[in-house]
Amino acid sequence: MRTVPSENEAEIYKFLKSTLGMNTAAACGVLANIYAESKFNPTVEVLDTNHLMSFGLFQWNGGRYTALKNYCAEHGCDYRTVSGQLQYLQYELQHSESGAFALVKSVENTREGAFMAAYYWASRFERCATRFYEGRAKRAWNVYWGRYSGVSEEEETGALAYLNLSGELNGKQTDALTGFATADIYINGSLSESGVTDYDKAWPAGVRYEIRNIQAKEGYTYLGLGEGSLRGSVGTNVRPRFSGSAPGTAVAVTLDASGGTVEPASLDAVSGTALGTLPLPVREGYVFDSWRMDNGEAASGETVLSGEMAAAGSLTLYARWVEADAPSGEHPDGEAEPAGNDAEAGNAVLLA
Repeated sequence: MRTVPSENEAEIYKFLKSTLGMNTAAACGVLANIYAESKFNPTVEVLDTNHLMSFGLFQWNGGRYTALKNYCAEHGCDYRTVSGQLQYLQYELQHSESGAFALVKSVENTREGAFMAAYYWASRFERCATRFYEGRAKRAWNVYWGRYSGVSEEEETGALAYLNLSGELNGKQTDALTGFATADIYINGSLSESGVTDYDKAWPAGVRYEIRNIQAKEGYTYLGLGEGSLRGSVGTNVRPRFSGSAPGTAVAVTLDASGGTVEPASLDAVSGTALGTLPLPVREGYVFDSWRMDNGEAASGETVLSGEMAAAGSLTLYARWVEADAPSGEHPDGEAEPAGNDAEAGNAVLLA
């Protein structure tokens, strides 16, 4: 059994349909927003977060509240009544809010359309905080479409589908991007949420999404997608991949003397800073050439530990030796020393 709408709700629905020419889905989206704003009470007044009073069915605030009162005074209607506020609503939608009006009227006359109409009205007309969009859209879907469309949810084929944004850091999957990255979520071409680290929301199946502006935080590097796509239809998991660690992460450095001896054999370092003075190893019959990393790059006291190198939490440096009687620039394996890799020359190497 369907709930009987209140007198105010019924009057507003008739106005949205007959006077403003909205289809049922669009009207349901607007009703869901009115419920959230005022519960259909035209005289409710609330002190908003900007320290200004919000008033009426749509909680007009600041200059828009003043404009409501001025319009009604000039047109002989009472700004405290449903009829007076609906007259001013029509004026706004034909002038300053025409963009929002056109977008809401464009939705298809389906349950999915009601969902999107509520979302559009919240973002373009009410301009409330983004965290409220989804609840209003779901109310249009679950409550008002069923009340006014004459079609039950069971009789429809429409369904909700989730868009989930997870992550991967240093090869391990994470539930979110918290701590190492942010992204912007667009739904049907409009910004849904910006700077998000965690996103797991339901949308009507077929709604298009796009993930833009993926920003890795300091010390981290974006490596591309491990799963999903940056754009497509909802009903998917999107998993960007990252490597690195936050600046200031402790890193244990092990010094492998490669057949010689070194004291100390380990030291503590911090990502984002230089290694500092490295001890000189000794080995009988050999002359120390340089400290080397796993990739063969030379390391010196000026080498800065990047987030990617620090991600493992440890680093090993290997001593490279030249036989005491070997010609300068030649190594025991007979290979010539590549130019520009001499750590003693003071070259700083950024471990990326």
